[in-house]
Amino acid sequence: MNLGIKGKTALITASSKGIGKAIAEGFAAEGCKVAVCARSKEELLELTNDLKKRYGIDAVWCICDINKPKEIESTVDAVHKELGSIDILVNNCGGPPAGYFTFPTDNGKTRLTRC
Repeated sequence: MNLGIKGKTALITASSKGIGKAIAEGFAAEGCKVAVCARSKEELLELTNDLKKRYGIDAVWCICDINKPKEIESTVDAVHKELGSIDILVNNCGGPPAGYFTFPTDNGKTRLTRC
């Protein structure tokens, strides 16, 4: 797909795994410069190295707890310094812990399924 955003800078919060990581990969595939942030350095470092290698794009990471305004400010400043202005912002956040869905069964009972 070509969305016409090649070369744009995208900042995706809470992007070390899950939906945020998938969004970062999608922007990288479109040729965007990608900034990712989360609370875990190891996963961010692995992700940015992978994005650079697979897609040949500029990628940076920042430690950021999006519940802390000072960390958000530091992240935005770091992205501006490293990649320039932010063209695309995805305000992702970590979801609740995994839980269970209940499904009815043919025999009238319910079945729990972990999600």
